[in-house]
Amino acid sequence: MQRGVTVWFTGLSGAGKTTVAKWVEAILKERGALVERLDGDVVRQSLTRDLGFSKEDRDKNIEGVTFVTKLLTRNGVVCLSSFISPYRVVREASRREIGEFLEVFVTAPMKTLLERDVKGLYKKAMAGEIQNFTGVNDPYELPENPDPVLHTDRGSVEACAGQVIRLLERRGYLEAAGDGPAVEAGIVSLLAAGRDGVPEAASATLATGDGHAPGGDGGRHPTLGPIEPHGGTEARERAIARAQALVQVELDERELADLEMIGIGALSPLNGSMRKLDYELVVESMRLADGLLWPLPVTLAVTQEQADQIAEGQVYTVPAHERIPS
Repeated sequence: MQRGVTVWFTGLSGAGKTTVAKWVEAILKERGALVERLDGDVVRQSLTRDLGFSKEDRDKNIEGVTFVTKLLTRNGVVCLSSFISPYRVVREASRREIGEFLEVFVTAPMKTLLERDVKGLYKKAMAGEIQNFTGVNDPYELPENPDPVLHTDRGSVEACAGQVIRLLERRGYLEAAGDGPAVEAGIVSLLAAGRDGVPEAASATLATGDGHAPGGDGGRHPTLGPIEPHGGTEARERAIARAQALVQVELDERELADLEMIGIGALSPLNGSMRKLDYELVVESMRLADGLLWPLPVTLAVTQEQADQIAEGQVYTVPAHERIPS
């Protein structure tokens, strides 16, 4: 049975906790791990919707989350919890309560946080319009001994997610990736782009179900690149065969435009089409599941037959004639 653990992402608003956690979640699912992700905004819209942002309410919020994550961890789940959780004593109480607990400090300079502040919350807090806003008029207590520190202004999301994956491997919560499907995933995208004798597929992406695709081999090589030294012909041939067998999805003009916008980052934080929860929330309330305002759904239309063939976390391709000019 898989060992359960809570990976607790803490840091200021906008530091990248949710974004990194989503990538880690996608990698873990691709590698067959049991994983659940809890996010501060989503929890406040459901489990603790009656709580405010006073210190007492913040503490109660984390107490409730700790209880849920403890149960998940006890049952062999890797629980990814993304919460500002500003108070050190409360985080330490969660560590003691849960037991199997890794604290990940996600950080970036205030200048970067302001640039990412699409809701304008920092500016409103600095203007006195919002009270008890962590990092402005309410303190954030730095972790004393975080397991890793992720500087999201210095490295890519893939690299940060890779650090977390390697931490899980080192601590024995995740089997280290070998020269198998997880490694091949890093080169399938290159092969599917028309290289090394695979001309039929122009590009490949991961149907992660939450719009975020992991890079590389699940953490050891977060960015795409050639196979490892001495990977050998066998690894290459396996990857080519896998790329040729992928499900191809025909895109219409709108979907191609969406793909191009996603590819250049214009629809950030989306890294793919929306999952069901995001879609339903956007239709109902014009918000993504993490609380971000979002006016229109971004979807991928497939036949029922294709949907049955594409599992969550599986790679699919776009035919070469639909390739977007670079």
